[in-house]
Amino acid sequence: MTQIQLRCSVCAATYRDDAGTFVCAQDGGNLDVVLDYESIRAAHSPKSISSDPDGSIWRYQPLLPVGTP
Repeated sequence: MTQIQLRCSVCAATYRDDAGTFVCAQDGGNLDVVLDYESIRAAHSPKSISSDPDGSIWRYQPLLPVGTP
């Protein structure tokens, strides 16, 4: 999975992706998912994704902040 962090949409405080919450402890703002795009770009290309024989949405799994189905 791609490295991610969570960032408060109000105060920009950051949290680890395993924080276990989706709201900021400081001000109650929503936590937005922030992906590491450089790491994604280095590991995957449009060609590698489109050549995956799996025709479902799971072909995009390497790009998503979720675990294996």
